[in-house]
Amino acid sequence: MKTSHSKFREDKPADGLHAVFASLLAQDGIGEPEAFYAKACECIGETMKAEPKDIMEFSNCLKPYRSKPGAGWKAGLFISALINGSGHRHFVLTAGGAGQPLDYLGFRNNKNLVVIGHAGGRLGWEMSGGSIYVDGDAGSEAGGRMIDGKIWVQGDAGERAGCCMRGGLLHIRGKPGRETGHQRQGGTILVGATAKTLQRLGAQPAGGPESAPKALSLPASAVMGTIEEMAVPAHHAQMEEVTRALAEEPAPCAMTAVRPGGGSLFVEAGMKSAKGH
Repeated sequence: MKTSHSKFREDKPADGLHAVFASLLAQDGIGEPEAFYAKACECIGETMKAEPKDIMEFSNCLKPYRSKPGAGWKAGLFISALINGSGHRHFVLTAGGAGQPLDYLGFRNNKNLVVIGHAGGRLGWEMSGGSIYVDGDAGSEAGGRMIDGKIWVQGDAGERAGCCMRGGLLHIRGKPGRETGHQRQGGTILVGATAKTLQRLGAQPAGGPESAPKALSLPASAVMGTIEEMAVPAHHAQMEEVTRALAEEPAPCAMTAVRPGGGSLFVEAGMKSAKGH
């Protein structure tokens, strides 16, 4: 069944996104993530370019699809296709609109994405650039198969974070799951690093195009009006204030480095080591 772009209503873009997504869910025989992502990209095409605020509005209204098989990971892939196909660089999503964390957010990402709340599994899977900042936890295999880019998870991460990672940087501020760095071939994984450590390693998400935007310090209801301000230097002072507050936390006195395979995996002293296999 072919999805018509005429369903994308210019007066209510989010309604058009729901129509296309519902049509994709109704199609049989798209059981693999890569196939569903390819089909989503095909339906979106060149004529359906959603604005960041439309994508955010769509992500906030996904609970009606909860009973549909695979709706959680399919919604994550559909949102990723919308973001990757957009002419914009910066996006904010408020988690919770689906009733559960979405899998595959940031799939093959090369944009700058902020998730306010928890992300599901395979965050930033096959990511090729840009940045993802999660103001919450991430599910299993965050940063898996990442080629390049930066991911910051402010909470805990599930098992096998950074699995098969080939490049880029993954920072887990909270506790990592088991088998972190499983079959990793390159890249850097930071576990429990403080703001001072991130700054020392050049991995601090502040003061540049890859920084976490002004929206992070605002309530979800106020985020909509800040999306277009993300790349504006005016927000840097506010982000510097946030990073100064983080830097005031007691910092561990040392770091240990583990190198299973290629790349680097750093664990702050005092944190339980995350072992790669």
